[in-house]
Amino acid sequence: MSSTGGLDDSAAPPRVPQARTDAADAARPPEAEVRLESVRGRWVRIAAGTAGAMPILDLTAVNVVLPAIGTDTGASLAQLQWVVNAYTLPLAALLLCGGALADRWGRRRVMVWGAALFAVGTALCAMAPGLELLIAARVVQGLGAALLVPATLAVVQVSFPPDQRSRAIGLWAGLTGIAGAVGPLLAGILVDAASWRWVFCVNVPLAVVAIVAALRAVPETRADTPKARFDSGGTVLAAAALLGLSYALVAAPSGVDTTVVAALVVAVAAAVGFVVNERSIAHPMVPPELAGTRVFAAVTTVTFAVYAGVGGCLFLVVIGLQLVAGYAPWEAGLATAPLSLVLLSFSARSTRWAQRVGPRRTVAIGSVTAAAGMAGLTTISADSSYMYAVLPGISAVGAGMAMTLAPIAVAVFAAAPDAHVGIASGINNAVARVGNLAIVAALPLLAGFGSRGLTDAEAFGAGLAQGLWWCAGLLVCAGVAALWLPGRRHVEQMHRTGMLAAHRSCPLDCPPAMALEGKDAALV
Repeated sequence: MSSTGGLDDSAAPPRVPQARTDAADAARPPEAEVRLESVRGRWVRIAAGTAGAMPILDLTAVNVVLPAIGTDTGASLAQLQWVVNAYTLPLAALLLCGGALADRWGRRRVMVWGAALFAVGTALCAMAPGLELLIAARVVQGLGAALLVPATLAVVQVSFPPDQRSRAIGLWAGLTGIAGAVGPLLAGILVDAASWRWVFCVNVPLAVVAIVAALRAVPETRADTPKARFDSGGTVLAAAALLGLSYALVAAPSGVDTTVVAALVVAVAAAVGFVVNERSIAHPMVPPELAGTRVFAAVTTVTFAVYAGVGGCLFLVVIGLQLVAGYAPWEAGLATAPLSLVLLSFSARSTRWAQRVGPRRTVAIGSVTAAAGMAGLTTISADSSYMYAVLPGISAVGAGMAMTLAPIAVAVFAAAPDAHVGIASGINNAVARVGNLAIVAALPLLAGFGSRGLTDAEAFGAGLAQGLWWCAGLLVCAGVAALWLPGRRHVEQMHRTGMLAAHRSCPLDCPPAMALEGKDAALV
Protein backbone atom coordinates (compact mmCIF):
# COMPACT_ATOMS: atom_id res chain seq x y z
CA MET A 1 0.00 0.00 0.00
CA SER A 2 1.15 3.52 -0.77
CA SER A 3 2.14 5.80 2.08
CA THR A 4 -0.94 7.91 1.40
CA GLY A 5 -3.42 5.10 1.35
CA GLY A 6 -5.68 3.91 -1.46
CA LEU A 7 -5.31 0.72 -3.48
CA ASP A 8 -2.03 -1.19 -3.52
CA ASP A 9 -0.57 -0.49 -6.96
CA SER A 10 2.96 -1.74 -6.32
CA ALA A 11 2.55 -4.51 -8.89
CA ALA A 12 0.77 -2.38 -11.47
CA PRO A 13 2.45 -1.43 -14.75
CA PRO A 14 3.93 2.07 -15.03
CA ARG A 15 1.43 4.88 -15.35
CA VAL A 16 0.95 6.71 -18.58
CA PRO A 17 0.23 10.43 -18.55
CA GLN A 18 -3.35 11.39 -17.68
CA ALA A 19 -4.27 7.82 -16.74
CA ARG A 20 -6.06 7.33 -13.42
CA THR A 21 -6.81 4.01 -11.73
CA ASP A 22 -7.76 5.30 -8.29
CA ALA A 23 -10.74 3.58 -6.73
CA ALA A 24 -12.67 6.82 -6.42
CA ASP A 25 -12.25 7.61 -10.13
CA ALA A 26 -13.23 4.11 -11.16
CA ALA A 27 -16.33 4.19 -8.99
CA ARG A 28 -17.47 7.67 -10.04
CA PRO A 29 -20.40 7.56 -12.46
CA PRO A 30 -19.83 9.34 -15.81
CA GLU A 31 -22.45 11.99 -15.04
CA ALA A 32 -20.39 13.11 -12.01
CA GLU A 33 -17.76 14.65 -14.27
CA VAL A 34 -18.18 17.73 -16.45
CA ARG A 35 -15.90 19.39 -18.97
CA LEU A 36 -14.54 22.88 -18.37
CA GLU A 37 -15.63 24.13 -21.79
CA SER A 38 -19.24 22.93 -21.45
CA VAL A 39 -22.15 25.12 -20.29
CA ARG A 40 -22.46 23.00 -17.16
CA GLY A 41 -18.72 23.32 -16.58
CA ARG A 42 -18.99 27.11 -16.63
CA TRP A 43 -21.79 26.99 -14.06
CA VAL A 44 -19.69 24.71 -11.83
CA ARG A 45 -16.82 27.22 -12.05
CA ILE A 46 -19.19 30.07 -11.16
CA ALA A 47 -20.52 28.16 -8.15
CA ALA A 48 -17.13 27.09 -6.83
CA GLY A 49 -15.39 30.37 -7.65
CA THR A 50 -18.06 32.54 -6.02
CA ALA A 51 -18.25 30.27 -2.96
CA GLY A 52 -14.47 30.26 -2.62
CA ALA A 53 -14.26 34.04 -2.98
CA MET A 54 -16.62 34.83 -0.09
CA PRO A 55 -14.34 33.82 2.84
CA ILE A 56 -11.32 35.48 1.17
CA LEU A 57 -13.27 38.69 0.57
CA ASP A 58 -14.41 38.73 4.18
CA LEU A 59 -10.95 37.96 5.58
CA THR A 60 -9.19 40.73 3.65
CA ALA A 61 -11.97 43.31 4.13
CA VAL A 62 -12.45 43.03 7.90
CA ASN A 63 -8.88 44.06 8.71
CA VAL A 64 -9.47 47.37 6.90
CA VAL A 65 -12.59 48.22 8.89
CA LEU A 66 -11.35 47.25 12.37
CA PRO A 67 -10.37 50.85 13.28
CA ALA A 68 -13.81 52.06 12.16
CA ILE A 69 -15.53 49.37 14.23
CA GLY A 70 -13.42 50.38 17.22
CA THR A 71 -14.31 54.05 16.82
CA ASP A 72 -18.02 53.36 16.31
CA THR A 73 -18.42 50.91 19.19
CA GLY A 74 -15.70 52.07 21.60
CA ALA A 75 -14.22 48.57 21.58
CA SER A 76 -11.00 47.71 23.39
CA LEU A 77 -8.08 45.94 21.75
CA ALA A 78 -9.15 42.56 23.14
CA GLN A 79 -12.70 43.05 21.84
CA LEU A 80 -11.47 43.96 18.37
CA GLN A 81 -9.23 40.89 18.39
CA TRP A 82 -12.32 38.81 19.07
CA VAL A 83 -14.07 40.36 16.07
CA VAL A 84 -11.36 38.61 14.04
CA ASN A 85 -10.88 35.50 16.16
CA ALA A 86 -14.60 34.80 16.68
CA TYR A 87 -14.64 34.05 12.95
CA THR A 88 -11.26 32.34 12.71
CA LEU A 89 -11.69 30.09 15.76
CA PRO A 90 -14.71 28.03 14.59
CA LEU A 91 -13.32 28.08 11.06
CA ALA A 92 -10.00 26.61 12.18
CA ALA A 93 -11.49 24.19 14.71
CA LEU A 94 -14.18 22.76 12.43
CA LEU A 95 -12.50 22.74 9.01
CA LEU A 96 -11.50 19.10 9.52
CA CYS A 97 -15.10 18.35 10.42
CA GLY A 98 -16.28 20.21 7.30
CA GLY A 99 -13.90 18.25 5.09
CA ALA A 100 -15.01 14.95 6.57
CA LEU A 101 -18.69 15.87 6.17
CA ALA A 102 -18.10 16.87 2.56
CA ASP A 103 -16.51 13.51 1.76
CA ARG A 104 -19.24 11.53 3.54
CA TRP A 105 -22.47 13.47 3.06
CA GLY A 106 -21.83 14.97 -0.36
CA ARG A 107 -19.58 17.85 -1.44
CA ARG A 108 -22.31 19.87 -3.19
CA ARG A 109 -24.70 19.51 -0.26
CA VAL A 110 -22.14 20.67 2.29
CA MET A 111 -21.03 23.55 0.05
CA VAL A 112 -24.64 24.77 -0.26
CA TRP A 113 -25.23 24.47 3.49
CA GLY A 114 -22.01 26.33 4.18
CA ALA A 115 -22.85 29.15 1.77
CA ALA A 116 -26.32 29.55 3.31
CA LEU A 117 -24.99 29.63 6.88
CA PHE A 118 -22.23 32.05 5.88
CA ALA A 119 -24.83 34.37 4.30
CA VAL A 120 -26.96 34.30 7.45
CA GLY A 121 -23.93 35.17 9.60
CA THR A 122 -22.96 37.95 7.20
CA ALA A 123 -26.43 39.50 7.34
CA LEU A 124 -26.41 39.32 11.15
CA CYS A 125 -23.02 41.11 11.22
CA ALA A 126 -24.43 43.95 9.14
CA MET A 127 -27.45 44.33 11.42
CA ALA A 128 -25.72 43.77 14.79
CA PRO A 129 -26.74 46.61 17.17
CA GLY A 130 -23.73 46.13 19.46
CA LEU A 131 -20.29 44.61 19.67
CA GLU A 132 -21.39 41.48 21.55
CA LEU A 133 -23.90 40.52 18.87
CA LEU A 134 -21.36 41.34 16.15
CA ILE A 135 -18.93 38.86 17.71
CA ALA A 136 -21.72 36.25 17.96
CA ALA A 137 -22.59 36.79 14.30
CA ARG A 138 -18.92 36.33 13.39
CA VAL A 139 -19.08 32.91 15.05
CA VAL A 140 -21.99 32.00 12.74
CA GLN A 141 -19.92 33.16 9.77
CA GLY A 142 -17.03 30.98 10.91
CA LEU A 143 -19.28 27.93 11.19
CA GLY A 144 -20.51 28.47 7.64
CA ALA A 145 -16.99 28.97 6.33
CA ALA A 146 -15.86 25.73 8.02
CA LEU A 147 -18.33 23.87 5.79
CA LEU A 148 -17.83 26.04 2.74
CA VAL A 149 -14.03 26.17 2.34
CA PRO A 150 -13.10 22.45 2.14
CA ALA A 151 -16.24 21.49 0.23
CA THR A 152 -15.65 24.16 -2.43
CA LEU A 153 -12.15 23.04 -3.37
CA ALA A 154 -13.18 19.38 -3.16
CA VAL A 155 -15.99 20.11 -5.66
CA VAL A 156 -13.45 21.55 -8.10
CA GLN A 157 -11.10 18.61 -7.57
CA VAL A 158 -13.62 15.83 -8.24
CA SER A 159 -16.17 17.42 -10.61
CA PHE A 160 -13.79 17.68 -13.56
CA PRO A 161 -11.92 14.84 -15.28
CA PRO A 162 -8.27 14.24 -14.33
CA ASP A 163 -6.84 15.90 -17.44
CA GLN A 164 -8.59 19.20 -16.61
CA ARG A 165 -8.24 19.34 -12.83
CA SER A 166 -5.14 21.48 -12.57
CA ARG A 167 -6.61 24.09 -14.92
CA ALA A 168 -9.91 24.00 -13.00
CA ILE A 169 -8.08 24.56 -9.70
CA GLY A 170 -6.12 27.36 -11.36
CA LEU A 171 -9.29 29.13 -12.45
CA TRP A 172 -10.73 28.70 -8.96
CA ALA A 173 -7.56 30.08 -7.38
CA GLY A 174 -7.63 33.03 -9.76
CA LEU A 175 -11.14 34.03 -8.77
CA THR A 176 -10.30 33.79 -5.07
CA GLY A 177 -7.15 35.81 -5.74
CA ILE A 178 -9.18 38.54 -7.40
CA ALA A 179 -11.42 38.60 -4.32
CA GLY A 180 -8.33 39.04 -2.16
CA ALA A 181 -7.18 41.95 -4.33
CA VAL A 182 -10.57 43.67 -4.42
CA GLY A 183 -11.52 43.10 -0.76
CA PRO A 184 -9.38 45.74 0.98
CA LEU A 185 -10.12 48.48 -1.59
CA LEU A 186 -13.86 47.74 -1.64
CA ALA A 187 -13.98 47.73 2.16
CA GLY A 188 -12.18 51.07 2.34
CA ILE A 189 -14.54 52.68 -0.17
CA LEU A 190 -17.64 51.38 1.62
CA VAL A 191 -16.52 52.43 5.09
CA ASP A 192 -15.61 55.91 3.82
CA ALA A 193 -18.80 56.37 1.80
CA ALA A 194 -21.30 54.75 4.17
CA SER A 195 -20.48 52.51 7.13
CA TRP A 196 -18.47 49.45 8.09
CA ARG A 197 -21.76 47.53 8.13
CA TRP A 198 -21.99 47.69 4.33
CA VAL A 199 -18.76 45.72 4.06
CA PHE A 200 -20.56 42.66 5.39
CA CYS A 201 -23.50 43.11 3.00
CA VAL A 202 -21.35 42.38 -0.07
CA ASN A 203 -21.22 38.63 0.53
CA VAL A 204 -24.99 38.11 0.71
CA PRO A 205 -25.68 38.35 -3.05
CA LEU A 206 -22.52 36.33 -3.74
CA ALA A 207 -23.90 33.54 -1.54
CA VAL A 208 -27.18 33.57 -3.49
CA VAL A 209 -25.27 33.22 -6.80
CA ALA A 210 -23.16 30.37 -5.42
CA ILE A 211 -26.17 28.46 -4.09
CA VAL A 212 -28.24 28.83 -7.28
CA ALA A 213 -25.33 27.83 -9.52
CA ALA A 214 -24.47 24.84 -7.31
CA LEU A 215 -28.03 23.51 -7.30
CA ARG A 216 -28.25 23.99 -11.04
CA ALA A 217 -25.01 22.39 -12.21
CA VAL A 218 -22.66 20.91 -9.59
CA PRO A 219 -22.73 17.09 -9.56
CA GLU A 220 -23.06 15.43 -6.17
CA THR A 221 -20.05 13.31 -5.21
CA ARG A 222 -19.03 11.42 -2.10
CA ALA A 223 -16.04 9.41 -0.96
CA ASP A 224 -16.20 5.81 -2.15
CA THR A 225 -15.79 4.49 1.39
CA PRO A 226 -18.21 3.12 4.01
CA LYS A 227 -19.69 5.78 6.24
CA ALA A 228 -17.90 5.61 9.58
CA ARG A 229 -18.85 6.94 12.98
CA PHE A 230 -18.23 10.66 13.20
CA ASP A 231 -15.16 11.70 15.24
CA SER A 232 -17.00 13.95 17.69
CA GLY A 233 -14.28 13.57 20.33
CA GLY A 234 -11.59 14.85 17.99
CA THR A 235 -13.76 17.80 16.99
CA VAL A 236 -14.40 18.84 20.60
CA LEU A 237 -10.74 18.44 21.60
CA ALA A 238 -9.50 20.47 18.62
CA ALA A 239 -11.95 23.27 19.38
CA ALA A 240 -11.00 23.27 23.08
CA ALA A 241 -7.27 23.48 22.29
CA LEU A 242 -7.75 26.43 19.94
CA LEU A 243 -10.17 28.23 22.26
CA GLY A 244 -7.82 27.89 25.23
CA LEU A 245 -4.83 29.12 23.25
CA SER A 246 -6.77 32.04 21.77
CA TYR A 247 -8.12 33.20 25.13
CA ALA A 248 -4.68 33.00 26.76
CA LEU A 249 -2.99 35.00 24.01
CA VAL A 250 -5.71 37.68 23.88
CA ALA A 251 -5.86 38.08 27.68
CA ALA A 252 -2.10 37.95 28.37
CA PRO A 253 -1.29 41.60 27.43
CA SER A 254 -3.57 42.77 30.25
CA GLY A 255 -1.72 40.61 32.78
CA VAL A 256 -1.00 36.92 33.37
CA ASP A 257 -3.44 35.69 36.00
CA THR A 258 -5.01 32.37 36.94
CA THR A 259 -7.47 32.45 34.03
CA VAL A 260 -4.64 32.81 31.50
CA VAL A 261 -2.72 29.94 33.09
CA ALA A 262 -5.87 27.80 33.22
CA ALA A 263 -6.57 28.51 29.53
CA LEU A 264 -3.05 27.42 28.59
CA VAL A 265 -3.41 24.23 30.64
CA VAL A 266 -6.70 23.47 28.87
CA ALA A 267 -5.10 24.13 25.46
CA VAL A 268 -2.15 21.80 26.11
CA ALA A 269 -4.30 19.06 27.64
CA ALA A 270 -6.80 19.21 24.77
CA ALA A 271 -4.02 19.12 22.16
CA VAL A 272 -2.48 16.04 23.76
CA GLY A 273 -5.92 14.47 24.02
CA PHE A 274 -6.55 15.15 20.33
CA VAL A 275 -3.36 13.31 19.33
CA VAL A 276 -4.20 10.35 21.61
CA ASN A 277 -7.77 10.27 20.31
CA GLU A 278 -6.71 10.26 16.65
CA ARG A 279 -4.31 7.37 17.25
CA SER A 280 -6.72 5.23 19.22
CA ILE A 281 -10.03 5.27 17.31
CA ALA A 282 -10.92 3.21 14.26
CA HIS A 283 -11.98 6.13 12.05
CA PRO A 284 -10.05 9.29 13.05
CA MET A 285 -10.79 12.72 11.65
CA VAL A 286 -7.21 12.88 10.31
CA PRO A 287 -6.64 9.65 8.33
CA PRO A 288 -3.27 7.98 9.05
CA GLU A 289 -2.74 7.71 5.29
CA LEU A 290 -2.35 11.50 5.27
CA ALA A 291 -0.60 12.13 8.57
CA GLY A 292 2.15 9.55 8.17
CA THR A 293 4.14 10.99 5.25
CA ARG A 294 7.14 13.30 5.18
CA VAL A 295 5.55 15.43 2.46
CA PHE A 296 2.43 15.98 4.56
CA ALA A 297 4.44 16.96 7.64
CA ALA A 298 6.63 19.37 5.68
CA VAL A 299 3.68 20.97 3.87
CA THR A 300 1.82 21.37 7.16
CA THR A 301 4.77 23.16 8.78
CA VAL A 302 5.33 25.43 5.79
CA THR A 303 1.61 26.24 5.55
CA PHE A 304 1.38 27.26 9.21
CA ALA A 305 4.46 29.50 9.07
CA VAL A 306 3.57 31.11 5.73
CA TYR A 307 -0.05 31.92 6.55
CA ALA A 308 0.80 33.11 10.06
CA GLY A 309 3.54 35.41 8.76
CA VAL A 310 1.56 36.84 5.86
CA GLY A 311 -1.65 37.13 7.89
CA GLY A 312 0.18 39.00 10.63
CA CYS A 313 1.90 41.27 8.12
CA LEU A 314 -1.36 42.29 6.44
CA PHE A 315 -3.05 42.78 9.82
CA LEU A 316 -0.27 45.14 10.90
CA VAL A 317 0.23 47.01 7.62
CA VAL A 318 -3.44 47.74 6.86
CA ILE A 319 -4.04 49.09 10.37
CA GLY A 320 -0.63 50.79 10.59
CA LEU A 321 -1.22 52.73 7.39
CA GLN A 322 -4.38 54.17 8.93
CA LEU A 323 -3.23 54.78 12.51
CA VAL A 324 0.44 55.63 11.93
CA ALA A 325 0.66 57.01 8.39
CA GLY A 326 -2.75 58.71 8.40
CA TYR A 327 -4.23 56.90 5.36
CA ALA A 328 -7.98 56.85 4.79
CA PRO A 329 -9.48 53.32 4.83
CA TRP A 330 -9.81 53.20 1.04
CA GLU A 331 -6.22 54.40 0.65
CA ALA A 332 -4.99 51.67 2.99
CA GLY A 333 -6.93 49.07 0.98
CA LEU A 334 -5.52 50.37 -2.29
CA ALA A 335 -1.99 50.45 -0.87
CA THR A 336 -2.02 46.68 -0.29
CA ALA A 337 -3.50 45.82 -3.71
CA PRO A 338 -0.06 45.29 -5.35
CA LEU A 339 0.41 42.17 -3.21
CA SER A 340 -2.60 40.44 -4.77
CA LEU A 341 -1.83 41.76 -8.26
CA VAL A 342 1.73 40.42 -8.16
CA LEU A 343 0.45 37.13 -6.77
CA LEU A 344 -2.06 36.77 -9.61
CA SER A 345 0.43 37.82 -12.30
CA PHE A 346 3.33 35.54 -11.44
CA SER A 347 1.91 32.44 -9.76
CA ALA A 348 1.60 30.45 -12.98
CA ARG A 349 5.16 31.37 -14.04
CA SER A 350 6.56 30.41 -10.66
CA THR A 351 4.67 27.11 -10.82
CA ARG A 352 6.30 26.28 -14.16
CA TRP A 353 9.65 27.09 -12.55
CA ALA A 354 8.74 24.73 -9.71
CA GLN A 355 8.21 22.02 -12.31
CA ARG A 356 11.80 22.47 -13.44
CA VAL A 357 13.62 22.91 -10.14
CA GLY A 358 11.22 21.34 -7.63
CA PRO A 359 8.92 22.77 -4.95
CA ARG A 360 11.72 22.66 -2.37
CA ARG A 361 13.77 25.44 -3.93
CA THR A 362 10.76 27.44 -5.11
CA VAL A 363 9.08 27.57 -1.70
CA ALA A 364 12.37 28.26 0.10
CA ILE A 365 13.24 31.21 -2.18
CA GLY A 366 9.67 32.53 -2.09
CA SER A 367 9.55 32.45 1.71
CA VAL A 368 12.82 34.34 2.03
CA THR A 369 11.66 36.88 -0.58
CA ALA A 370 8.47 37.54 1.39
CA ALA A 371 10.50 37.87 4.60
CA ALA A 372 12.71 40.50 2.92
CA GLY A 373 9.59 42.42 1.87
CA MET A 374 8.30 42.43 5.45
CA ALA A 375 11.66 43.73 6.64
CA GLY A 376 11.28 46.63 4.18
CA LEU A 377 7.82 47.46 5.56
CA THR A 378 9.28 48.13 9.02
CA THR A 379 10.14 51.68 7.84
CA ILE A 380 6.46 52.74 7.75
CA SER A 381 6.01 55.94 9.77
CA ALA A 382 3.96 59.13 9.86
CA ASP A 383 6.15 60.85 7.24
CA SER A 384 7.26 57.89 5.12
CA SER A 385 6.75 57.79 1.35
CA TYR A 386 4.50 55.15 -0.15
CA MET A 387 6.85 54.64 -3.12
CA TYR A 388 9.81 53.85 -0.87
CA ALA A 389 8.38 52.53 2.41
CA VAL A 390 5.35 50.52 1.25
CA LEU A 391 5.28 49.64 -2.45
CA PRO A 392 8.62 47.74 -2.68
CA GLY A 393 7.95 45.77 0.48
CA ILE A 394 4.34 44.85 -0.28
CA SER A 395 5.32 43.85 -3.84
CA ALA A 396 8.12 41.63 -2.52
CA VAL A 397 5.66 39.92 -0.17
CA GLY A 398 3.37 39.29 -3.15
CA ALA A 399 6.24 37.89 -5.22
CA GLY A 400 7.22 35.59 -2.37
CA MET A 401 3.67 34.33 -2.06
CA ALA A 402 3.47 33.74 -5.81
CA MET A 403 6.45 31.40 -5.48
CA THR A 404 5.02 29.65 -2.42
CA LEU A 405 1.26 29.13 -2.46
CA ALA A 406 0.77 27.14 -5.67
CA PRO A 407 3.43 24.49 -4.90
CA ILE A 408 1.95 24.12 -1.41
CA ALA A 409 -1.55 23.56 -2.80
CA VAL A 410 -0.29 20.99 -5.31
CA ALA A 411 1.71 19.11 -2.67
CA VAL A 412 -1.39 18.80 -0.48
CA PHE A 413 -3.34 17.00 -3.18
CA ALA A 414 -0.28 14.95 -4.13
CA ALA A 415 -0.51 13.37 -0.69
CA ALA A 416 -4.24 12.64 -0.87
CA PRO A 417 -6.17 9.98 -2.79
CA ASP A 418 -9.53 11.11 -4.17
CA ALA A 419 -11.36 9.43 -1.27
CA HIS A 420 -9.79 11.98 1.09
CA VAL A 421 -9.65 15.18 -0.98
CA GLY A 422 -12.20 16.87 1.26
CA ILE A 423 -10.38 16.10 4.48
CA ALA A 424 -7.00 16.94 2.87
CA SER A 425 -8.36 20.35 1.88
CA GLY A 426 -9.81 20.75 5.36
CA ILE A 427 -6.51 19.91 7.07
CA ASN A 428 -4.49 22.32 4.94
CA ASN A 429 -7.02 25.12 5.38
CA ALA A 430 -7.29 24.41 9.11
CA VAL A 431 -3.53 24.73 9.52
CA ALA A 432 -3.59 28.01 7.57
CA ARG A 433 -6.43 29.39 9.73
CA VAL A 434 -4.75 28.25 12.95
CA GLY A 435 -1.68 30.19 11.83
CA ASN A 436 -3.77 33.31 11.23
CA LEU A 437 -5.64 32.82 14.51
CA ALA A 438 -2.44 32.44 16.52
CA ILE A 439 -0.67 35.45 15.01
CA VAL A 440 -3.62 37.84 15.43
CA ALA A 441 -3.96 36.77 19.06
CA ALA A 442 -0.22 36.88 19.77
CA LEU A 443 0.93 40.02 17.94
CA PRO A 444 -0.20 42.59 20.56
CA LEU A 445 1.83 40.65 23.12
CA LEU A 446 4.85 40.05 20.85
CA ALA A 447 4.90 43.61 19.49
CA GLY A 448 4.28 45.29 22.85
CA PHE A 449 0.99 47.04 22.00
CA GLY A 450 -0.21 46.52 25.56
CA SER A 451 -3.91 46.93 26.27
CA ARG A 452 -4.27 50.07 24.10
CA GLY A 453 -3.45 48.64 20.68
CA LEU A 454 -5.81 49.78 17.96
CA THR A 455 -7.15 52.67 20.06
CA ASP A 456 -3.75 54.35 20.46
CA ALA A 457 -1.78 55.36 17.36
CA GLU A 458 1.37 56.04 19.35
CA ALA A 459 1.38 52.60 21.00
CA PHE A 460 0.65 50.84 17.71
CA GLY A 461 3.36 52.78 15.87
CA ALA A 462 5.93 51.89 18.52
CA GLY A 463 5.26 48.17 18.08
CA LEU A 464 4.64 48.06 14.32
CA ALA A 465 8.24 47.35 13.28
CA GLN A 466 8.73 44.77 16.03
CA GLY A 467 5.60 42.91 14.95
CA LEU A 468 6.72 42.88 11.32
CA TRP A 469 10.10 41.42 12.35
CA TRP A 470 8.27 38.57 14.07
CA CYS A 471 6.30 37.95 10.86
CA ALA A 472 9.49 37.98 8.79
CA GLY A 473 10.99 35.44 11.18
CA LEU A 474 8.06 33.09 10.55
CA LEU A 475 8.69 33.27 6.81
CA VAL A 476 12.36 32.42 7.37
CA CYS A 477 11.22 29.36 9.37
CA ALA A 478 8.99 28.40 6.45
CA GLY A 479 11.99 28.60 4.13
CA VAL A 480 13.93 26.22 6.38
CA ALA A 481 11.00 23.78 6.60
CA ALA A 482 10.75 23.83 2.78
CA LEU A 483 14.06 21.95 2.61
CA TRP A 484 12.03 18.80 3.38
CA LEU A 485 9.74 19.28 0.38
CA PRO A 486 10.34 17.37 -2.90
CA GLY A 487 13.36 18.49 -4.93
CA ARG A 488 14.25 18.48 -8.62
CA ARG A 489 15.12 14.78 -8.68
CA HIS A 490 11.67 13.84 -7.48
CA VAL A 491 10.01 16.10 -10.05
CA GLU A 492 12.08 14.56 -12.84
CA GLN A 493 11.05 11.11 -11.66
CA MET A 494 7.38 12.12 -11.77
CA HIS A 495 7.87 13.41 -15.33
CA ARG A 496 9.42 10.09 -16.37
CA THR A 497 6.65 8.01 -14.80
CA GLY A 498 3.84 10.20 -16.08
CA MET A 499 2.76 11.27 -12.58
CA LEU A 500 3.20 14.98 -13.35
CA ALA A 501 0.89 16.60 -15.87
CA ALA A 502 1.64 20.18 -16.85
CA HIS A 503 -1.05 22.55 -18.05
CA ARG A 504 0.35 25.85 -19.24
CA SER A 505 -2.83 27.45 -20.51
CA CYS A 506 -4.57 29.35 -17.72
CA PRO A 507 -6.57 32.37 -18.92
CA LEU A 508 -6.29 34.18 -15.58
CA ASP A 509 -2.58 33.36 -15.29
CA CYS A 510 -3.16 32.05 -11.80
CA PRO A 511 -2.06 29.17 -9.55
CA PRO A 512 -1.75 26.30 -9.65
CA ALA A 513 -0.78 25.33 -13.22
CA MET A 514 0.51 21.92 -12.17
CA ALA A 515 -1.31 18.72 -11.26
CA LEU A 516 0.08 15.61 -9.64
CA GLU A 517 -1.43 12.36 -10.83
CA GLY A 518 -1.42 9.30 -8.65
CA LYS A 519 0.16 9.09 -5.23
CA ASP A 520 3.26 10.47 -3.60
CA ALA A 521 5.32 7.27 -3.56
CA ALA A 522 7.99 9.05 -5.61
CA LEU A 523 8.22 11.85 -3.06
CA VAL A 524 9.06 9.95 0.12
